Amino acid sequence: MEWLVIAFLNFIKWLDRQFQKPLFKVVPDLDRLLREPAAVLAEGPLMIGPRKSYAMATTLGLVVAFLLGCGSVIWIIDKPAVKPPPHIRALLGLCILGLPLASILLMLRLLRGGSMVLTADGVELTYRGTVVRCPWALFNAVGQPFLPGPRRFLLPVAPAAVPFVEARRQDMVVARGALVRTAQLWFPSANEAELKALYEVNSRELGGLLLALGYLLGADLPDATPIALDPLPVGEAPMVSPVTRRKDGWVTVRLTRLAFPAVCCDCERPTSATHRVRGNATFGDDHVLIDVPVCRMCQAINRRTLRRAVAWGAGVGFGGPLVLGFLLSLLARRPPIFVVGLFLALLGGVLGIWIGSIVGRRLSRPVRLKRYSPRKGTVAIRFRRAEYARHLFKAMQVHEEAVHE
Repeated sequence: MEWLVIAFLNFIKWLDRQFQKPLFKVVPDLDRLLREPAAVLAEGPLMIGPRKSYAMATTLGLVVAFLLGCGSVIWIIDKPAVKPPPHIRALLGLCILGLPLASILLMLRLLRGGSMVLTADGVELTYRGTVVRCPWALFNAVGQPFLPGPRRFLLPVAPAAVPFVEARRQDMVVARGALVRTAQLWFPSANEAELKALYEVNSRELGGLLLALGYLLGADLPDATPIALDPLPVGEAPMVSPVTRRKDGWVTVRLTRLAFPAVCCDCERPTSATHRVRGNATFGDDHVLIDVPVCRMCQAINRRTLRRAVAWGAGVGFGGPLVLGFLLSLLARRPPIFVVGLFLALLGGVLGIWIGSIVGRRLSRPVRLKRYSPRKGTVAIRFRRAEYARHLFKAMQVHEEAVHE
């Protein structure tokens, strides 16, 4: 029963995600914005509207209406047998009939997301009376968006621009810099920001747009005079390394900064082909899928290695008991022994295929992933060819000497 409820809720969330719009349908003339962002934003701000959870609001609204309707009917039945006036009964009937619509509208209001305004100076994130203002310099950082879940996404940010972020309520600054911790944005580290998916646009596309505009418009930091004159503290967030290397060969990377070079991780030849690898979380069912560069030749070799291991496992598992049973039946001159051997051969074949697939996957994997953390946005990677880590550091613009254990 529990899995049915979880499956139903996941289906409702999936329906709500279908109502999100592509970026080009929300932002007019998107190509011109990316070519001439300063000129487009000088003409006026661009607004991205709030997310509307129609499926979840309808579901919760109907549940609330059903419970309130049942409560109203029970209250009427428990009353003394005194008939109310006709106009009271008509009003009560209209209220019961209109209760589902009113509940759905109320849930739509409660589950409504926030808005994002793109201006020439930066981004304004508004949600339930709180406005967070971010300069474009904040998003002038190398990396890409990472979505650990459908409700939030992580972006790389420039640490030097974090003190210029402001949170306002009723047009008064209530927090600044790393002390900004609102529903729409907060800083888990000095070089990463976590944003809530409150908008009508797909979060991955929206994060990519912010980073693209930050690169084009955020070359210079804003004027620091207001911060110097305002006694409000800005706080400090811990600086985290994009790469951490361990002695056992595992490399932990932040997924907002992960960038592979166009080089095969197995043979180090230039390639554009990729192989999708899955990394599981230490606890729970969360996982991440990463496309790692592996050339087609190495992929073919790895597939042959896997098939060869499965074939060896099946051959040894099936052929060993079969030959042994045949020899024993000849030596003992008892045919039933061969039947037992045949039965054991069938079981051994299944077991051999299972063991062979495990060994084959280990021998054919050019890269392994583990310790995926959706909260931190990190995953541990280990390459079969350890020298490939240097190419990875170069692609991520990280010096090898800066990587620590």
